Amino acid sequence: MIELVPWRSLGDCLAAARQSRWLTQFQVAQRSGMSQSSYSQIERGLIRPRPGNVLQLALTLGIGIDILATKADYSLERILVTDTP
Repeated sequence: MIELVPWRSLGDCLAAARQSRWLTQFQVAQRSGMSQSSYSQIERGLIRPRPGNVLQLALTLGIGIDILATKADYSLERILVTDTP
C-alpha cells in the first residue's frame, strides 16, 4: 500500500489546473523550467517540489501562490524566497 504524503493534494490541484487548460505535463514542465519526469512525480505526489518550483508552477498555471504554498506544506514567505532549497 502506498502511503500518501501531505502534499498529494498539491498534485491533484496541479493536474486539475493543467487539464482545464488543455496542457500536457511536458508543456507545463517546459514552461516551468523542469523536466517532464520531475513534474510528473510532483503531480503524482511522489516528490515534494522545491519552493521555487511551486512559484513557477503557480505562475505557469495561473493558480494562486497561497493555494499552492498551503498544498505543498510551505509558508508563503518560503515560496517567495525562491533561493531556499
